[in-house]
Amino acid sequence: MKKFIKVYKSKQIIVLNKYKSRKVNGKNVGEHRLVMEKHIGRKLTKKEVVHHIDGDKSKNELDNLMLFPTKSAHTRYHLEIGDLKLKSGSNKKKLVNGKLRCFHCCEFKTLEEFVTRKAAHLGVRGVCKQCYSLRRSKQEAGMC
Repeated sequence: MKKFIKVYKSKQIIVLNKYKSRKVNGKNVGEHRLVMEKHIGRKLTKKEVVHHIDGDKSKNELDNLMLFPTKSAHTRYHLEIGDLKLKSGSNKKKLVNGKLRCFHCCEFKTLEEFVTRKAAHLGVRGVCKQCYSLRRSKQEAGMC
């Protein structure tokens, strides 16, 4: 990890991997996180992600920042706008034109149409809500 230290008008700004940071209580904190904390009036949790809208990590103005509740929500955003490609693998879910293929019915559907699961890849299971509810009703009826 490259580390550069720049001094601006008696303020020490540390640049780590193109992110500007400042020392707060002896720890380096991303300047973009500090700007967002000031705007919302509270500390950010470790899970929250601050995204730079234009992709320039050095621009930390509020109108260039977007807050995501989790890393998976941030990843989902990048997949939906199409600037992030998933590595292909045998068990990887793959988005095609912003849609995911259901493992059961093989139809392409939006992420909102899938059963959510925090620990799963993309934050969803591989089965759409419709197939999942059909399967559950068959299980409850004793058919499976």
